[in-house]
Amino acid sequence: MDLISPHRIREKEGFQVRFDLHIHTARYSGCSKTQPEQMAERAQAEGLDGIVLTEHGQIWKDEEHAQLQAAFPDLIILRGIEVRTSFGDDFLVYGTLDPTLFYQGMETKQLLEQVEASGGAVVLAHPFRYSRQVPPEIFHYPLTAIECMSFHVRRYMEEQIEDLQQELALPCFASSDAHDPDVVGLYGLEFFDLISSEEELARSLYTKRFRPFADKRRVEKFNLELQRELPAVQQMIADGKSNGEIWQEYPRFNFGMLDALREGGEMELLVKPEN
Repeated sequence: MDLISPHRIREKEGFQVRFDLHIHTARYSGCSKTQPEQMAERAQAEGLDGIVLTEHGQIWKDEEHAQLQAAFPDLIILRGIEVRTSFGDDFLVYGTLDPTLFYQGMETKQLLEQVEASGGAVVLAHPFRYSRQVPPEIFHYPLTAIECMSFHVRRYMEEQIEDLQQELALPCFASSDAHDPDVVGLYGLEFFDLISSEEELARSLYTKRFRPFADKRRVEKFNLELQRELPAVQQMIADGKSNGEIWQEYPRFNFGMLDALREGGEMELLVKPEN
């Protein structure tokens, strides 16, 4: 039987490389307990061509990035940053490696202006995760895309995200938002260009030469696990347990999800059709 190479399959399907562009590690993101090497190993196991390290408020330094890349020569490892603005929403920034441009708590207007001036790409990450509002500045300064599938985008956020996409005429950006290896590659982007640098990544994002993907089998598995845990979580809510107490026992339900669940929000992970 003739085997078709992964490259031939990609030629047939029309894309060149597959990336997960939203990865956190214990190196710089305090909310992750996973070492970068574990993330890279899982990315390779899931058949990804590359990952982007988007630590909270921190861009990896050249030397340490070079060391990690050297340890995984068959995986493209690029750098970005996730920044929480003073409004309380998170933005993913790609294409610039200047650590002086961005910091946690900066004004949304300042962040968007910095990205535009540097020629980078910027994505609104998991909108409506923390509140039912989004920064008003995104209606006046250009965004590249809106994250509409990730581990932290759930059913209760879907309608508002779709409305926002339509209003701003922006594509769906998908990525795992992985803080542990089990989530790496759950979602991501397939690019129609070869990507080997932060500049090429930003260009392909800016020109919209990508489409989202979801690992449907794994998404369904996560949703089944959530459904099994849901009755116990709902009982803890009924018993007056705090979000912290529930999260300690059921870490799949973070504080934002628990707040939404208390208001009747649905917790399922999403799978949307490709662009």
